[in-house]
Amino acid sequence: MLLNKTYGILEKIKQDILKYNYTLDSIANSGIRMSYKILLVELFDGNLEELKNLKGKDYDSRELMDLMGDRYKSLFEKIDKISDEKI
Repeated sequence: MLLNKTYGILEKIKQDILKYNYTLDSIANSGIRMSYKILLVELFDGNLEELKNLKGKDYDSRELMDLMGDRYKSLFEKIDKISDEKI
């Protein structure tokens, strides 16, 4: 269910980008910015300030996962574990 929700938000961002008119629209007023904020709030819950502190620094995926809300952190850890398994 959580994976579907995440995919839905990403699909919304994709649709916003496809609808965006680069010559007539302002990025500040586009649906892209709002959808992006929804994704950040959904993934990082109350850790948005800590996420902002990473801007401009070198970081790895582990650091990002540590900042995620518990539900998403657990989801991405499971995905990471599956990707490491040998077939």
